Amino acid sequence: MAIPKEELQNQISVYLEWVAEFTSRNVSRKLQDELAAIIAEFEAAAKGASGIDQFMKTAMEKKLHERAADCYSRSFLEQQAAKTAAVAAAGEEAGGDPLAKTFAMHIEYMKQKRAEAQADAARGPEVPIYDRMVQLYEGGISYPAYLKACEEEGLSERLSMYGMRQLYVDGVAGSRETLNKPVIDMYEELLAEYDRAAAATPHGVPDQVLWEIRDHEVRMKYMPLKVSWDTRCRLWWVMLSHTLDWIDSHTRFAPMDLRWCIPGMPDDEIRTNILFTQDVSPGYSAVYEAITKEYFGFDFDGIFGEETFLYELEARKTFPCRMPLSDDRLAFLREARKHMVPMKKPPAEIVARAEELYQKSMKEKGSIDASLAKYQEALAKLPKEERERLMERQPPSGMGPGSTLSSPALPGENN
Repeated sequence: MAIPKEELQNQISVYLEWVAEFTSRNVSRKLQDELAAIIAEFEAAAKGASGIDQFMKTAMEKKLHERAADCYSRSFLEQQAAKTAAVAAAGEEAGGDPLAKTFAMHIEYMKQKRAEAQADAARGPEVPIYDRMVQLYEGGISYPAYLKACEEEGLSERLSMYGMRQLYVDGVAGSRETLNKPVIDMYEELLAEYDRAAAATPHGVPDQVLWEIRDHEVRMKYMPLKVSWDTRCRLWWVMLSHTLDWIDSHTRFAPMDLRWCIPGMPDDEIRTNILFTQDVSPGYSAVYEAITKEYFGFDFDGIFGEETFLYELEARKTFPCRMPLSDDRLAFLREARKHMVPMKKPPAEIVARAEELYQKSMKEKGSIDASLAKYQEALAKLPKEERERLMERQPPSGMGPGSTLSSPALPGENN
């Protein structure tokens, strides 16, 4: 085989996972065989290829990826069609009475939902509710009597709200795991409010409409708190970044650093970028600091007593990527900031210390990168909007040309 087996596995790993998924979902034998045949074509292309480029070209020419994706899509359509047919068949078996047909189709649909819940451990609380609905139907009552019983026992209400409390439990656990204070506070209050509202009802779940209003009220209460917290973090990160960039722009490694040097960039452009940081950063940062002081009440020295900064320092024990600056480097930046004056250069000993700390930080980069992967895994447990907001709040990568505030890379450690 021209393409190593491990490389082929990497190329088609998702399709191999689909094979197992087709089995677990009881997809038709026809589609299982179709997917197996496509994988066999991938393997044949790998055997006959002289390299990875030719393999990918062959796969593209034969549209193997498109065919596999189409097969996967059709598996869902096929199963949905089977479910719809089963519901229709149940209605036909009920005879000519339209109401009886509707009732039978409804129960068939409930049985399908029960099967889905039984296959998903997280949906366990649903199963007894579906069992009760089927039990009522099999007891021989009419459709109107069934609907009345569901209302009196709160079955439909419990189904609509069954996952809500778990959402808050997961939110509390996820926010605690990712160490994000405003989010922790919000989910803890939502959970407490939900339990309080549920305890006041006969069926143990809040009224859906009233709870949606309360949920919105709590989330809106914390919205400005989360924005303020994120903004304060962003402000002190930028001030630290200004200082780090300015000091590093005077070092010997500056011409090779990605804050100023993009691969292939002419030397004169690199020099212009470095001079821009050296000349502009002190004045720009002073104005930035003054605005921060006016509107948020802290300057550069105030960073080290700022609540959000101290919280991130504590979070660094679990996730180094949250504060990828060592205590030595933070103390150095605090000292170096005193020399950040427009039209002046930092003392030689400050530059030498920056180069020493840079070399030391490069040795720590692996653990920081590993913690970022761990942090992103923890963030995946949070709702999408919280996850995206917290990723945006990651440390900036500098204020030099081409840098971005949302990058999780550590300033000065890009090359």
